[in-house]
Amino acid sequence: MDGHRAPWRATAGALGALVVLAGGCATAAVPRGRAPAPGPSRPPAPATLGPVPWAPLAATEADVRPPGSFPGDVYADPLLPLPCRPGQVHGAVSLARRAGATQGAVSLWATPGSPTASCSVSATSVSGAVLDAVGRVLAVTVVPTGAHPVNPPVGPFPYALGARPAAPVMLVRWEGPYCGPAPVTLRVAFEAASVDLSVSGPPPPCAPRRQPNGPLVLGFVSGPGDLGQPVPPDRGALSASVELGAPVAPDAPSLDFTVTLTDTASHPVSLAPCPGYAVGVSGKAYAGAPNPPGTVVTGRLTETGLLNCQAAPAQLLAHQRIVFDMRFVFADAQPPFQGMTVVPHQVATVVWMIAGVPAATATLQVR
Repeated sequence: MDGHRAPWRATAGALGALVVLAGGCATAAVPRGRAPAPGPSRPPAPATLGPVPWAPLAATEADVRPPGSFPGDVYADPLLPLPCRPGQVHGAVSLARRAGATQGAVSLWATPGSPTASCSVSATSVSGAVLDAVGRVLAVTVVPTGAHPVNPPVGPFPYALGARPAAPVMLVRWEGPYCGPAPVTLRVAFEAASVDLSVSGPPPPCAPRRQPNGPLVLGFVSGPGDLGQPVPPDRGALSASVELGAPVAPDAPSLDFTVTLTDTASHPVSLAPCPGYAVGVSGKAYAGAPNPPGTVVTGRLTETGLLNCQAAPAQLLAHQRIVFDMRFVFADAQPPFQGMTVVPHQVATVVWMIAGVPAATATLQVR
């Protein structure tokens, strides 16, 4: 038996000697006081990423919706049309079941063919009721904006309406269950007008055992699983800056610029959920008919959109920057820029912002 094991012992001893010898050689190869040469490593991450191309995107329930108003701003905007009259506003709400709840978006528009083809609505709180096909009020509690613990005031208001449906101005969440006649109309009350919104889509399902109908909440725009996601707590580590190009012509159809987001923290910051943005261009314009020729008004045009996160990394590393290409299309702005022209040879202001990050401002030269 020992005769069979001896070769193994000899082999093990030889291997041990090789290991010791190799170790001794490795130690002797590095002069005392000098560190071993570093091995191959990854190249450092770029300090600036992008530019990420602009895309005409709108925020959805999976994204962080853009801010509803500009900071420190109660803007009595002369560019806003006259307040809507009773019967001049029309609208619709489209319901769909998402994330275990019935949710929907409200669109409003002005009566086509009106003298100015537009009007404006204002509200500090919006209340409402749900009606059936014959106009009876259904047994559904409509929670007004601002009354729900996580339901912020609806915005932005005042809101200018054109003759075609604009981007949704309000969101609803019907928490269910619902048992009763089919809902046909959602009546909402603004400050100067009550609007009957046509309802499409399914209401919440009826409970197997009779339960009170659940509430319908107006303006519900934040909270897990709702239309629009809460602002992530680390987003406050981002800073934003705007860089404009050459002066623009008064009749330019759009304004191209860039926005840079910088991670000011010593840790990575995620770009998910994707941020929706709001941008405003403030300046002077000729009002057009029916005003006297040469009438100049000062106000702001606004647009909202969604960053092109699909073409961007999921996060920014500590102190890293990313550049996004931006485009402001005047024909898509609010209030509708119908019959107006930009005053030449002026300095306008561009404000850009996402939720949870201080707004970025730049001056715009108009040729």
